[in-house]
Amino acid sequence: MKKIWFLGAIILMLSASPVLAGDCQSEIANLDAQIESQADQASGAVKEAAYMRDEAEKACSAGNEQEAQELVAMARLALGLSN
Repeated sequence: MKKIWFLGAIILMLSASPVLAGDCQSEIANLDAQIESQADQASGAVKEAAYMRDEAEKACSAGNEQEAQELVAMARLALGLSN
């Protein structure tokens, strides 16, 4: 009985983790809008955020959700935005 409960808990945890992680593509789309709103400033921060955004998209495409989320967060910080 304990083995069945343990197996069920593992299956539930694995199936819920993508939902809890969030969707990196939607986070990147939100970041795109934030970068676009500051694009007229042409500052180093905007260029840095755009670079991190591109890296986040690569990570997301490769299935590295956590890395993509971290890059998006760093890009927002570069723009002076809160996460």
